[in-house]
Amino acid sequence: AINLESGERKEFVIHESRDDRMQYLQWLNTLPRLITFNGIGYDYPLIHRIMTNKSYIASRSIKDVTKRLCRWSDEIIKTEFAAIPEWKSLLFQYDLFRIYHFHNKNRSTSLKRLEFYMRLKDIRDLPYSPGSILNKEEAENAMQYCYVDTEATLQFWNLSLDKIEFRRNLSNEYGLNLTNADDVKIGSELFTKFLSEDMNIPVRDLKQMRTYRRKIEVKNCIPDIVKFNAPQFSSLLMELKTKIITETKGVFKNLFRMYKGVRLDYGQGGLHSASKEGIYEENDIYGLLDQDFSSFYPNLAINFDYRPEHLGKSFGKIYKWMYEERQKISKANPKNGALKLAMNGSFGKGNDINSVFFDPLFLLKITISGQLILTMLIEQICDVLSDVEIIQINTDGFTIKYLKNERNTIESKCRDFEKLTNLKLEYADYSKFIMRDVNNYIAVYTNGDIKYKGAFEIDKEPHKDHSQRVVRIAVARYFIHNVPVQETIINHLKAVDYTDLSIKGIPVKNYGIYDFCKLVRSRGGGKKGKGSFVFEEYNNNGILVITKLQSLNRYIISKKGGNILKIYNDGSKSNVEAGSCKMTVLNKMDENHTDIDYQYYISECNKIINAVKGNGQLTLF
Repeated sequence: AINLESGERKEFVIHESRDDRMQYLQWLNTLPRLITFNGIGYDYPLIHRIMTNKSYIASRSIKDVTKRLCRWSDEIIKTEFAAIPEWKSLLFQYDLFRIYHFHNKNRSTSLKRLEFYMRLKDIRDLPYSPGSILNKEEAENAMQYCYVDTEATLQFWNLSLDKIEFRRNLSNEYGLNLTNADDVKIGSELFTKFLSEDMNIPVRDLKQMRTYRRKIEVKNCIPDIVKFNAPQFSSLLMELKTKIITETKGVFKNLFRMYKGVRLDYGQGGLHSASKEGIYEENDIYGLLDQDFSSFYPNLAINFDYRPEHLGKSFGKIYKWMYEERQKISKANPKNGALKLAMNGSFGKGNDINSVFFDPLFLLKITISGQLILTMLIEQICDVLSDVEIIQINTDGFTIKYLKNERNTIESKCRDFEKLTNLKLEYADYSKFIMRDVNNYIAVYTNGDIKYKGAFEIDKEPHKDHSQRVVRIAVARYFIHNVPVQETIINHLKAVDYTDLSIKGIPVKNYGIYDFCKLVRSRGGGKKGKGSFVFEEYNNNGILVITKLQSLNRYIISKKGGNILKIYNDGSKSNVEAGSCKMTVLNKMDENHTDIDYQYYISECNKIINAVKGNGQLTLF
């Protein structure tokens, strides 16, 4: 453990070579709080058992106690919901794993992966299999591993102080314990509190309410204002109006229409479409315009009175109040962020049977009407323009290439549409738009700001893959400023931060050798099993040396070095990297390392460039 204020390190060992049981029990009694990573799911349930069985821990032999601790640990790991209820907890804790929503399977992230994300010098895996009986030296090695994890947790805490303060302020403001709530839960809890007060129903009772549907007639999800001129959209409207569904899954299966040479795909997640991959640029004649609806889903619910049936008119009343209240508050005020989460938190819960917002009709009304209204706007804009190209459509808006002398026509049509729907539109002008597909692009605004999306994101959220960041930097400089990728790749170790890629005035940082690093980890599943890693390399005498690696490894592609192989349970093996490239493992980082195969990284850049230019496929990283 590390004291947050003083930096003092504490260690307690329960082993035949050292017995710190009593000191540990006394220390637990003095703790003001804990900062953990997955503490709610594992660490605290084990600590709770220790604290509630002090007499056993203090009086029994070392052998009995360690066996009992191992048994408890196994039980917690095998139990799906091992968390101790909040009202039973004996210690206050912050759990970063929960705050970042890493317990969601789509965002699941280990502390080891975060160590790669944070560019720690030492990425160290547990040196022994869980359940192993350790001698004194091995116990000391395990302790050093624990310190690496503790230091990593502390560093991640320091990166998370804004999230901690945000939750602390909201908890005080609204009288809720949101200490370890992820963003989705914060939104849901706040909205539920507001509803409870307006409906005069206790929160506990309100959370039991649901609206179940045996069937849904899709025509009831479509507002009367939806009308089309194009026959393909008129047939879409008729097709939807005749649908009767008994479950939300599959309602949009294979539902698409072609328009202006572009395929529009309709789905539960919204309307999506993209023109041909490529580089789009404004000039004296043509402009690039992005239009989207402000707070699209919340305003659909407000303006068309969409609501979970069991929540009645209070739902719309509270929704409208939150929207109007948020407009009055500065974005710098945490309350603004809280209201945004509350507004956005209800829609996705419409199909969650465990949520107070569960009503499949509510969900479908928003998704179906939203897609049809967006389609209406696109058609109406295209109908009044003499020359227009749809570049992309994404959930709440779209991007077009248009004649600049027709800008007034666009804005006039948009004003008419705003009056018709009571929805507000927002505009953004681009000087350049580089697109692989609808989810992967770079948008350069006319004011110089830059937006990176999907595979082009340089700095991603912690749970995403941060491998070979230098490739994304080089590709961005190539597309935005015509800088040859080899210039960026070869000079990266000598370069400073990239001011030419700034986002809202903040330069893109240069992390040196770390930006060349890649990550590989062993995963379970599959017929061959989880497998393990080894490193094969010939020494100076030409003898093959095989070294066992840990389950997660940081490495770069180098001119010298060896190969990382994955050995499966059935004895088969495969190279981590395709082809003949060499690798150097850098789990313990040498920041002065210069053996880099620059040509490999240049080639990776070219794969992306060719995909955008229509000459190849983009590899995921």
